[in-house]
Amino acid sequence: MAEHHVFSAKSLYQKHIDIVTVLFWRRDWEALPLHLEVPGFLQTPETAPQRIDSHADLLERVAQKRAMLDEMDVTDYHRICEAAEFTDPARTKIEGRHRTFVLQRGVVLLDPYLCEMPLVLRDGVWKSAGYRTSLRNGDFRAAPRSFAYGLMTPAGQSPVDHKDQGVTKA
Repeated sequence: MAEHHVFSAKSLYQKHIDIVTVLFWRRDWEALPLHLEVPGFLQTPETAPQRIDSHADLLERVAQKRAMLDEMDVTDYHRICEAAEFTDPARTKIEGRHRTFVLQRGVVLLDPYLCEMPLVLRDGVWKSAGYRTSLRNGDFRAAPRSFAYGLMTPAGQSPVDHKDQGVTKA
């Protein structure tokens, strides 16, 4: 008898965001569209859903976001699924929610934020059909640009008086 695996919506959603995150950080603009459905949409708290009609338009926006993260010296981000459920009896659509942690050398750069994303199963591949974020466009621009010793401080300032702890600065 053939073995049949039933995966939860949450595990499928997490796998999808993990794959997309890796492709995003690698700047793999050829493979990324294989996991993104068009037409789709993007929405922030300030905007109504913005329809995306082509992979070229979507990739332009994604590349801009990646460049902005580079400018901020963001070194990584983690996206953790908080909830996901199938929304159709055939189990080909998922509505999910995840929290994003933006990091700079292992330190959280700004408050983690929620995102919601519908997924659709097309030709055996889960694809994101849109993206709603609780992060306002200005939140990234307002984030601190650098850290010293892993704590939020102005660049070059130590948050710890090392003389009192027997530690010397190099």
